[in-house]
Amino acid sequence: MTIFSAPYYCGQFDNAAAVMVVDANVQCYFKLLETSLKLEEMKVVPTKTAVKKDSSTRTLIAPDESK
Repeated sequence: MTIFSAPYYCGQFDNAAAVMVVDANVQCYFKLLETSLKLEEMKVVPTKTAVKKDSSTRTLIAPDESK
């Protein structure tokens, strides 16, 4: 079960993520996940828009770079 899954979301929010862990004894606990990078340390990775094939059910949507 994912509780919060986007630490430092979009480089704008100073939040942590958390996941609930269930161990072998069925004991539950939450593990906090802090972001490892700040916005200025993140790398931009260019992506391409995929062409949807007739047999494909997936489409990659490129980020809006006009903003």
